[in-house]
Amino acid sequence: MLGIDRSTFTRLMYPARRLGLILLAVFAVSSYALAQSDGPTVGASRTSLAEDIAASRETLRALIREQGGDSLAVARERSRLGSLLYLNNEAMAATREFRTALPALQRELGLFHPELVEPLGYLGLSQQALGLHDQAADSLTRAQHITHRTLGTLNENQIPLVYSKADSMQAQGEMWEAEQLQYMVYRLHEHNFGPAADETLGALNRLGTWLTRAGRTGPALTLYRLALRDMLDDEGNDTPEMAPLLEGMARTFLFTYGVRGRSLNLLQRVVNLTENFPDDFGPGDRFMANLQLGDTLLLFSLERDALKRYTKAWRIAQESPVLGDWERRQLTDRKLVSGPFQELTEDGANTRTWFRFTFDLRPDGRPGNVKLVGTNALAGVVTQTIARFRAARFRPLIIDGEPQPRAEQEILLAYRNVRRAAGS
Repeated sequence: MLGIDRSTFTRLMYPARRLGLILLAVFAVSSYALAQSDGPTVGASRTSLAEDIAASRETLRALIREQGGDSLAVARERSRLGSLLYLNNEAMAATREFRTALPALQRELGLFHPELVEPLGYLGLSQQALGLHDQAADSLTRAQHITHRTLGTLNENQIPLVYSKADSMQAQGEMWEAEQLQYMVYRLHEHNFGPAADETLGALNRLGTWLTRAGRTGPALTLYRLALRDMLDDEGNDTPEMAPLLEGMARTFLFTYGVRGRSLNLLQRVVNLTENFPDDFGPGDRFMANLQLGDTLLLFSLERDALKRYTKAWRIAQESPVLGDWERRQLTDRKLVSGPFQELTEDGANTRTWFRFTFDLRPDGRPGNVKLVGTNALAGVVTQTIARFRAARFRPLIIDGEPQPRAEQEILLAYRNVRRAAGS
């Protein structure tokens, strides 16, 4: 697969309305359930979470003293505490609270009360964090079934539950079941939001990415082709809504086949869209589109064409007051773009087979004057590793719009996804 570093294939920062991917940090629950419980605040800092956990435990102790351990109020507070513990990465403690709270909630409210969706969902997430994927799938299924009874079988509130259940099925090696759940959640988006809605397009891209990573390249490409065909305008031209799907299709070609022409053509179409539709894409979108295309050109050692894209990205960043240090650092910080390596910290080398190189970088990102100055690898892999590092590419340093060399560099590397070699 050409030694492509997937972390360098940067996602475009589209406006929220353009790319509606769901981030599954917490569960969407029915408005009734939200009205019945004072749930944890999403996105709270670790300090405030710790404070909320301490306050919840104090409230729980007071309720037990006043009402006894089996009251509905106690069960609700236990459920709230469990949610806070999960958000604080305390999955074991969260699971204990939910297992204690749920029988009382079911006894007092009934087995299918909508208020049970949230604790069952968080219980499923906590079980996932503990690697108990069969139990997690069961908890998530129970929560999903309640949404079916209260909101209908095609309700949108079950979407994050289905996504998470698919994760547990995949973790158990049940790939066919996981794939069906991924398709189900896309259809749920289509039903609830419409086929052209941002949320649906985001779900389609997520499905395509999942299929690609699962090795189901044919279905992924078919999915993208059909969707993109339907999104062309009446004259057969690209439309702004196509941008995230063009990117996703390029990723499928690139990661699976290392196909140069098709992946680059698709990313060029994304760049064209960001330039031709300024009302739909801001400077950040144009910057990232050019940066992404530049990185991909480097993957195929097309340094001259890549430099044009990096220089264009630099100009966009300089001319756009809304862009800041993060964008400018993309073209000043050293970044390894292609090759089978990942950069290590000194601490990160403890469990890895590592290689320390000194080198210079040419203005186009090619290493020169390469020297291996240290390694814990076996002798048989050293020569091929030096050759592979010489073939690696770095994002060029751009100063005042011109690519510059970097002299006397040092880097600590390991092969991606390879731990310490036996006997090293």
